[in-house]
Amino acid sequence: MKKLIVLLLAFCILLTGVGFAKDKRINKKLSVEEIHQKDALNNLLYKLDDLEKLALNITEEKHSDCIKAFGDEHFCQCLGETLPVAATFPIYISVVITPKEELGYSSLSTKDKKLVDLTLAAREKCVSGK
Repeated sequence: MKKLIVLLLAFCILLTGVGFAKDKRINKKLSVEEIHQKDALNNLLYKLDDLEKLALNITEEKHSDCIKAFGDEHFCQCLGETLPVAATFPIYISVVITPKEELGYSSLSTKDKKLVDLTLAAREKCVSGK
């Protein structure tokens, strides 16, 4: 979620720069390339908005599932915000209750190992309340 916020901030800074550049050339005709760039930027904005909505929905779904299972608002809020996007609540439960050996941790891809490690780290963070 923090990465998404950083991306949004960087994108806003980029847009501000584009806005200033536009103000300086109000009377200038846009080239075909500039029009394509503007269209691409608008398309990226729509995709970024969709991504933000998706991330929010995933976080809310994890939080809701957690509340149903545990009923602890503080813990579930932390878990919803801390778990990797790919770690759904059922994946969280599976990773937490299954020893690494039974998960086949040693044979997992680097990406999946990272998912397991981040999921376990999120659990520790949220349980400790830090």
